[in-house]
Amino acid sequence: MSELTVCLSLANNRRSQQADDNSGCPSHWRVNVNLCLYFFCSNCSSIVCTMGRRQETMTIEPATVKDTQAIVSIFIANKGDPGLFQEPEAEIRRNLQDFLVARDANGKAVACSALHRDTAELAEIYGVAVLPELQGQGIGAMLMQKCKERGAACQLAHLWLATVKPEYFRRYSFRAISR
Repeated sequence: MSELTVCLSLANNRRSQQADDNSGCPSHWRVNVNLCLYFFCSNCSSIVCTMGRRQETMTIEPATVKDTQAIVSIFIANKGDPGLFQEPEAEIRRNLQDFLVARDANGKAVACSALHRDTAELAEIYGVAVLPELQGQGIGAMLMQKCKERGAACQLAHLWLATVKPEYFRRYSFRAISR
């Protein structure tokens, strides 16, 4: 598979719909992923997934030193995915400030992503990975949304990523660019 670089212009990609989730928090946003309704609060980073009668809470927060091994484990669990570039533990430690982790209701890190600032206006999203048994539940989508929000908060003009799965990232408004 050949690698493709894709880019997102943050200036043209703003949220357009606020969810009516009766939570009282004006920052909760609705994201529909795989027939599951997600509510995301950018203030508290809380994500609530409503599937039938069951409600799960997922929290996305900056990674800490204690998360390093969990991030390594998430990468190892996805070693068969040609779209995920494996990051060595030393590299994760060196760039830990770039990483976010998604935690389940028990506080276990089950997914990660990273946003690395290249210039004042440009940053790379990388390391988007979810434990295989939890894939397809929208956790990766939530991490992508949080990376986009972090980029916008840092007043970045563009986000980019290298991928062998451009169709996956098109759903987040990324488009192919030349290197």
